[in-house]
Amino acid sequence: MLALLAFVVRQRRAPHPMVPAELFVSRNVSAAMAVGFAFVVRYYGVPFVMSLYLQQTRGLSALHTGFTFFPMMISGGILSPLSPRVVDRFGAARVIVGLTLMASGLVLVAVATANAAPVGIALCCSRWAWPVP
Repeated sequence: MLALLAFVVRQRRAPHPMVPAELFVSRNVSAAMAVGFAFVVRYYGVPFVMSLYLQQTRGLSALHTGFTFFPMMISGGILSPLSPRVVDRFGAARVIVGLTLMASGLVLVAVATANAAPVGIALCCSRWAWPVP
């Protein structure tokens, strides 16, 4: 938290900041950055935390844990390059709604019971579970 505060103070005083404060005046930009941040934290944090959970708490093998994350990795590899075309076709607002739904999949994983099926966890972690319109 202290590093974030130092970054914000430094950027406000810099003649050419990396992230100009004027960007945050726009509600659309602020919403897009918040949703993007939530999605990135989820998308890159889930494999680390969930692999520990699935192996140490649920007793899955490394191979079964890998199969649980397979849908997420495959869908990310297929859909990520298509993102610019999806934005062009459907508009940024609809894509942000899709990203919000994908980020909310983490909430579903967080409230999953201890005996939830690994298939359900895989679907909540996958982009296929929350398709962009």
